[in-house]
Amino acid sequence: MVRKMTRAIITAIMLSTILNGCSQATVSSQPLESVKEVKKSKNTEDIAKEFLPKGMEFSAPMYPKRAKSIIKKDIDGDGNKEILFTFKSKEDKYIGGIIVLKEKNHQWKKILQSYGEGKSIYRIDLKDLDGDKNDELLVSTFAGVSVGNALNIYKYDNNTDNFKLVVKDGYHKIYMNDMPNDKGRADGRVELALWKKITGDVYKVDVLKFDGKKLVPAKEVYSYYYNKVIDYYKSKLRKDDYKNSALMWYYLADAQVKAKKPEDALSSIEKIKILNPQGYSTLSDKFDKLQKDAMSYFKN
Repeated sequence: MVRKMTRAIITAIMLSTILNGCSQATVSSQPLESVKEVKKSKNTEDIAKEFLPKGMEFSAPMYPKRAKSIIKKDIDGDGNKEILFTFKSKEDKYIGGIIVLKEKNHQWKKILQSYGEGKSIYRIDLKDLDGDKNDELLVSTFAGVSVGNALNIYKYDNNTDNFKLVVKDGYHKIYMNDMPNDKGRADGRVELALWKKITGDVYKVDVLKFDGKKLVPAKEVYSYYYNKVIDYYKSKLRKDDYKNSALMWYYLADAQVKAKKPEDALSSIEKIKILNPQGYSTLSDKFDKLQKDAMSYFKN
């Protein structure tokens, strides 16, 4: 039983690692419809209704609690406000989506359309990920409690006048902020911390930035964010249910290495060798690599 559980955990780690590399995406395959002329006097909701797919109704994202289903805001950076609205099927709560409308000369057209099964909107965020002073559109869809949320990142393309899907990833928990580097300075672009569940309360945490094409490790802010990950795992390891979890100890030591705390990482690795908890033998090679990574700090 123990062997099967350990093997499943390691498989989950490998799958998570593979998925991390698949961050570049192609453009959404759903075609955008032709423009519609709308009277200037119509309010925002009436305009959105003109484009609401058949069988759908307006529905706010699941998070946060006071999220709105219709937003009017300058999303593409041209100085004019676009209309963004989210919706779901009247018959099936697992079918939903998002549409963004752009207006020119009293004519509105879709510049983003994405909906279907498994696309119930979890949250919508507008963040400047690449520091160009224009926000990227982050659309999170709910995939299930165990699977987590799918993350789609869109960037406005001036040449095609629509939003291009540039990144696909996923998470169970997410943190986004313009994080400070080792010197306490932020660079004007928002980094992401994606928490991906391995099992129970064990998460693999990736701290990433958008390089204009894909998500890549944001190593310059590792010290800032992985200290938060350290605090998380330390609090868990104080509990009897987790103190003998090799996987918990592994991700604690991994965070300590990334936070540039090699002495603490080496201390954690020594403790785990003495404790020899369930699953350690399967992870021993990974702990050895972490030990080498920690030791490398003293060679520089």
